[in-house]
Order: sequence, then structure tokens, then C-alpha cells
Amino acid sequence: MQVHEFEAAVYELEGIVLIIRAKAQDLVSNYSYKNKADQTWTISEWKKKRIDQCVAGNEYIILDGNLEHAHGGTKLANLRASYSKK
Repeated sequence: MQVHEFEAAVYELEGIVLIIRAKAQDLVSNYSYKNKADQTWTISEWKKKRIDQCVAGNEYIILDGNLEHAHGGTKLANLRASYSKK
């Protein structure tokens, strides 16, 4: 899966903006999850459980609704809600 496809798949399923610092056509693993991550997980938990193993060592960031770097201790419910406040 190309980086831009991975970013889109994450946003489509999770409702979370993730930006991988790589060329858009670079390859990473598929984001093959069928259900959203639990809203009680923190960003750090989500990254560890779902993202890190997929991005092939590429650097990435998670943006909140203000398009700022989201803090790892933020609950996914709060992160998702931050996008709807705009």
C-alpha cells in the first residue's frame, strides 16, 4: 500500500489525521483493520498497537483538529472530537 493510500485508509476508518514523512508513493503495510480502535485508547496505545508495525520505520505524526501535533496521552475519543469542532 502506498503511503498516501495508508493515510487515507487510516482517516476513513479511524477518523484520525496521520501524516507519514515519506514520499507519497513509498510502500508501507496495509491498514487492514475492520473496526475503529477503542475510543478509550490513548494515541500512544493506538500507535503501538496498530500503526508502528505498518509504517516500515517511517516517521509520522498525528494531527488534532487544530492541525497541531497531538499529544500521546490524548484519548482517541477526544482526538476524534477535536476534528468536529472546526
